[in-house]
Amino acid sequence: PSRCAVISVDYRLAPEHRFPAALEDAERAVRWILDHAAELGIDQARTGVGGDSAGGNLAAVMALLARDGELPPLAFQLLFYPVCDLKMSHPSYISSAEGYLLTKASMAYFIESYLQHPDQADDWRASPLRASSHAGLAPAFILTAGYDPLCDEGIDYASQLAAAGGEVEHLHVPGQIHGILTASAIVTEADGLIARAGQFLRNHVSPSNNSPEAG
Repeated sequence: PSRCAVISVDYRLAPEHRFPAALEDAERAVRWILDHAAELGIDQARTGVGGDSAGGNLAAVMALLARDGELPPLAFQLLFYPVCDLKMSHPSYISSAEGYLLTKASMAYFIESYLQHPDQADDWRASPLRASSHAGLAPAFILTAGYDPLCDEGIDYASQLAAAGGEVEHLHVPGQIHGILTASAIVTEADGLIARAGQFLRNHVSPSNNSPEAG
């Protein structure tokens, strides 16, 4: 186990609440948690963000905001098959367009429901892959699955972070689909992947004291 205190954050959802409502809620939540770390019994210096799919998108944006000084520093980011580029331009949108749970058509619907205008897909706060720089970000664990429309943008994001000098552990699972971590009841490989993420936390979060870190 990672021995982390985990705080699950809710946020406003599209289409009732479109971009940037979700990231504004995430930013407020991260700031509140870090400002109240002592009350929550967690170590602010060992606090990070994480999420899967759309949650991975928000986590990546929070790490960019922290890098830019808009939030306090973060110790890590866990990105599980994250949405990194709302332009839907990577080849895996063709190779895994349908037949593997998450489809290209579903992603097009989600993105249309989320953005107020298609041009917002170029905004790095919606598409973190499109940030002008990926240097100076918190250490990242990035999981990608081979049969996933989001596969190539996740691989690209891991490569961009590494090329910018960041600490990145990229775990690619070529024979799996989007959403594998929540399918451990039927996919035995999922437990091992979760264990790898926990190991990343143990390896990259400095045990400065005995209080738990937050994820």
